[in-house]
Amino acid sequence: MGFPEEKIEGAIVFRPAGRIDGSELNDVESRIIELVGSNQNRILIDMSVVDFINSAGLRTLLIIGKRLQVANGGLTLFGLQENVARVFEIARFNNIFPIYSSEAEAANTLHRPYAVGS
Repeated sequence: MGFPEEKIEGAIVFRPAGRIDGSELNDVESRIIELVGSNQNRILIDMSVVDFINSAGLRTLLIIGKRLQVANGGLTLFGLQENVARVFEIARFNNIFPIYSSEAEAANTLHRPYAVGS
């Protein structure tokens, strides 16, 4: 199934909604493998309507991020709601992924080299 996606400025934007508990990301992970195979290695995830993420969701994001990094790309998140942002802080994932408040800010970084922890 996956999430709605669109292409902007050389990146793919995924737009999940509601809960991210890992199982929802399996299809996205498969889709990202396809994208990397076609040299699309920059992914943005719009978290603005995600109201829950658990450790399985965080783990899958980490796997996706590492896969993209190996492909000389990266995973950038934006629009985290306060409660989701708190989960990222507690798990210290805010130190792993670039996180921006808006899509415009995230898209503005697409032309910069990507590194985990940037």
